[in-house]
Amino acid sequence: MPSHQKNKSAPVHLCRRLLKEKISSLRVMDDLDSELSQVSFLMERTVNASESDSVLIIGPPGCGKTMLVKEALQNLKTTCDKDKYISVQLNGLIHTDDNLALRDIIHQMNVVFDGTKVTSNFSENLQLLLHSLRNGEDKISKAVIFVLEEFHLFCAHRNQTLLYNLFDTVQSTRGVCVIGLTSRLDVAEMLEKRVKSRYSHRQILLLQPATIEKRMQLFKELLILPNDRSRNSIDSAYRDKWNKNIESLAKDNRVIRCVQRQLELDGSESGFRVFLMLLVCQLDVDCPSITSDAIHNTHNKISNDDKITLLEGLSVLEICLIIAMSHQNEIYDGDPFNFEMIANRYMKFASQNSSIQIMQRPVLLKAFERIKHLELISPVSSAGRNSHKEFQLFNFLLTKEQVTAAVNRYSGMPTDVTQWASSSLM
Repeated sequence: MPSHQKNKSAPVHLCRRLLKEKISSLRVMDDLDSELSQVSFLMERTVNASESDSVLIIGPPGCGKTMLVKEALQNLKTTCDKDKYISVQLNGLIHTDDNLALRDIIHQMNVVFDGTKVTSNFSENLQLLLHSLRNGEDKISKAVIFVLEEFHLFCAHRNQTLLYNLFDTVQSTRGVCVIGLTSRLDVAEMLEKRVKSRYSHRQILLLQPATIEKRMQLFKELLILPNDRSRNSIDSAYRDKWNKNIESLAKDNRVIRCVQRQLELDGSESGFRVFLMLLVCQLDVDCPSITSDAIHNTHNKISNDDKITLLEGLSVLEICLIIAMSHQNEIYDGDPFNFEMIANRYMKFASQNSSIQIMQRPVLLKAFERIKHLELISPVSSAGRNSHKEFQLFNFLLTKEQVTAAVNRYSGMPTDVTQWASSSLM
């Protein structure tokens, strides 16, 4: 490569490297500093003072719960000897029963059992695990930090055996910390009495969902090149030109709309960082800066929503029930619904539009069941599964934007249904 071309490409390559490092960092937003210090303090006391405690971190999806714990664990590596503690990560979506969870706990704690010692009793096996870390006194030589993501799903396990034993261990043993992450505000009410009595009732609330203003602020923070020349050798003229472009993009309505749609599809900060990483990876000599076209094209590539594609394969009747669920969800602010509520809403719409055929209840129930099997709705809890189908409560798993997009893309959709989907609530 000619020397003049190398000089031309050097700032772009250095810029790309610096931005990749910046975007992939685990830094938590400044407005979570207080919560981060609480979690870090809890972990440090568990490791350094052999204290035991439990805490639930509660907040909507994408508010930073997982990133908060990851950074606290990262900070722990710098303040504590890594040989003094073990962190065990569990997820309610993966560990669907206690045996799966126990096997993963054994694997992550790197404990080798004598086969004759393992029993079929979960409590005894967990105590055997912790006993393997004891130093002969009434404390654990290595602290154990349990992180349970999707904590509310562990509440559905039979007899809540895992939660009971973990919280019981926190009360009876030193050097154990249990941290639960969940989006359910009522998660404490889901605990059985014997489990709740052993839980510390300590909660950290992250109730501020991501907003477009915060997302655009993060857009600038992660893409602006720093002025500290000791950390990089990017030419000042190139840096000023780059930063001026980023400031301009942050005010561009087309860019803001793309970021808004990306936020609606994925509210997590990690998802937004992946989006920015894809933009930065496209930088080269031929494409030395980020443009609004690049942002728009990248968004279109990653925003192919599988749920919208799935909705396009439903029948018109099933789409009508989906629209009724969307209206029900919006009117009652996300409260659970049952078949009777949705059927009544559909019948009201069908009776007011002569072009829509009114279906019989058995047909409506069959369509409702198919929507359930496609996992577009989910049962509220296992407690309601013994009730009649018509009165079992469900949560809606789609957004209004997904429903509207699917209806607009649906080939041959009746005009009345399209207008119903986009109209004011009925």
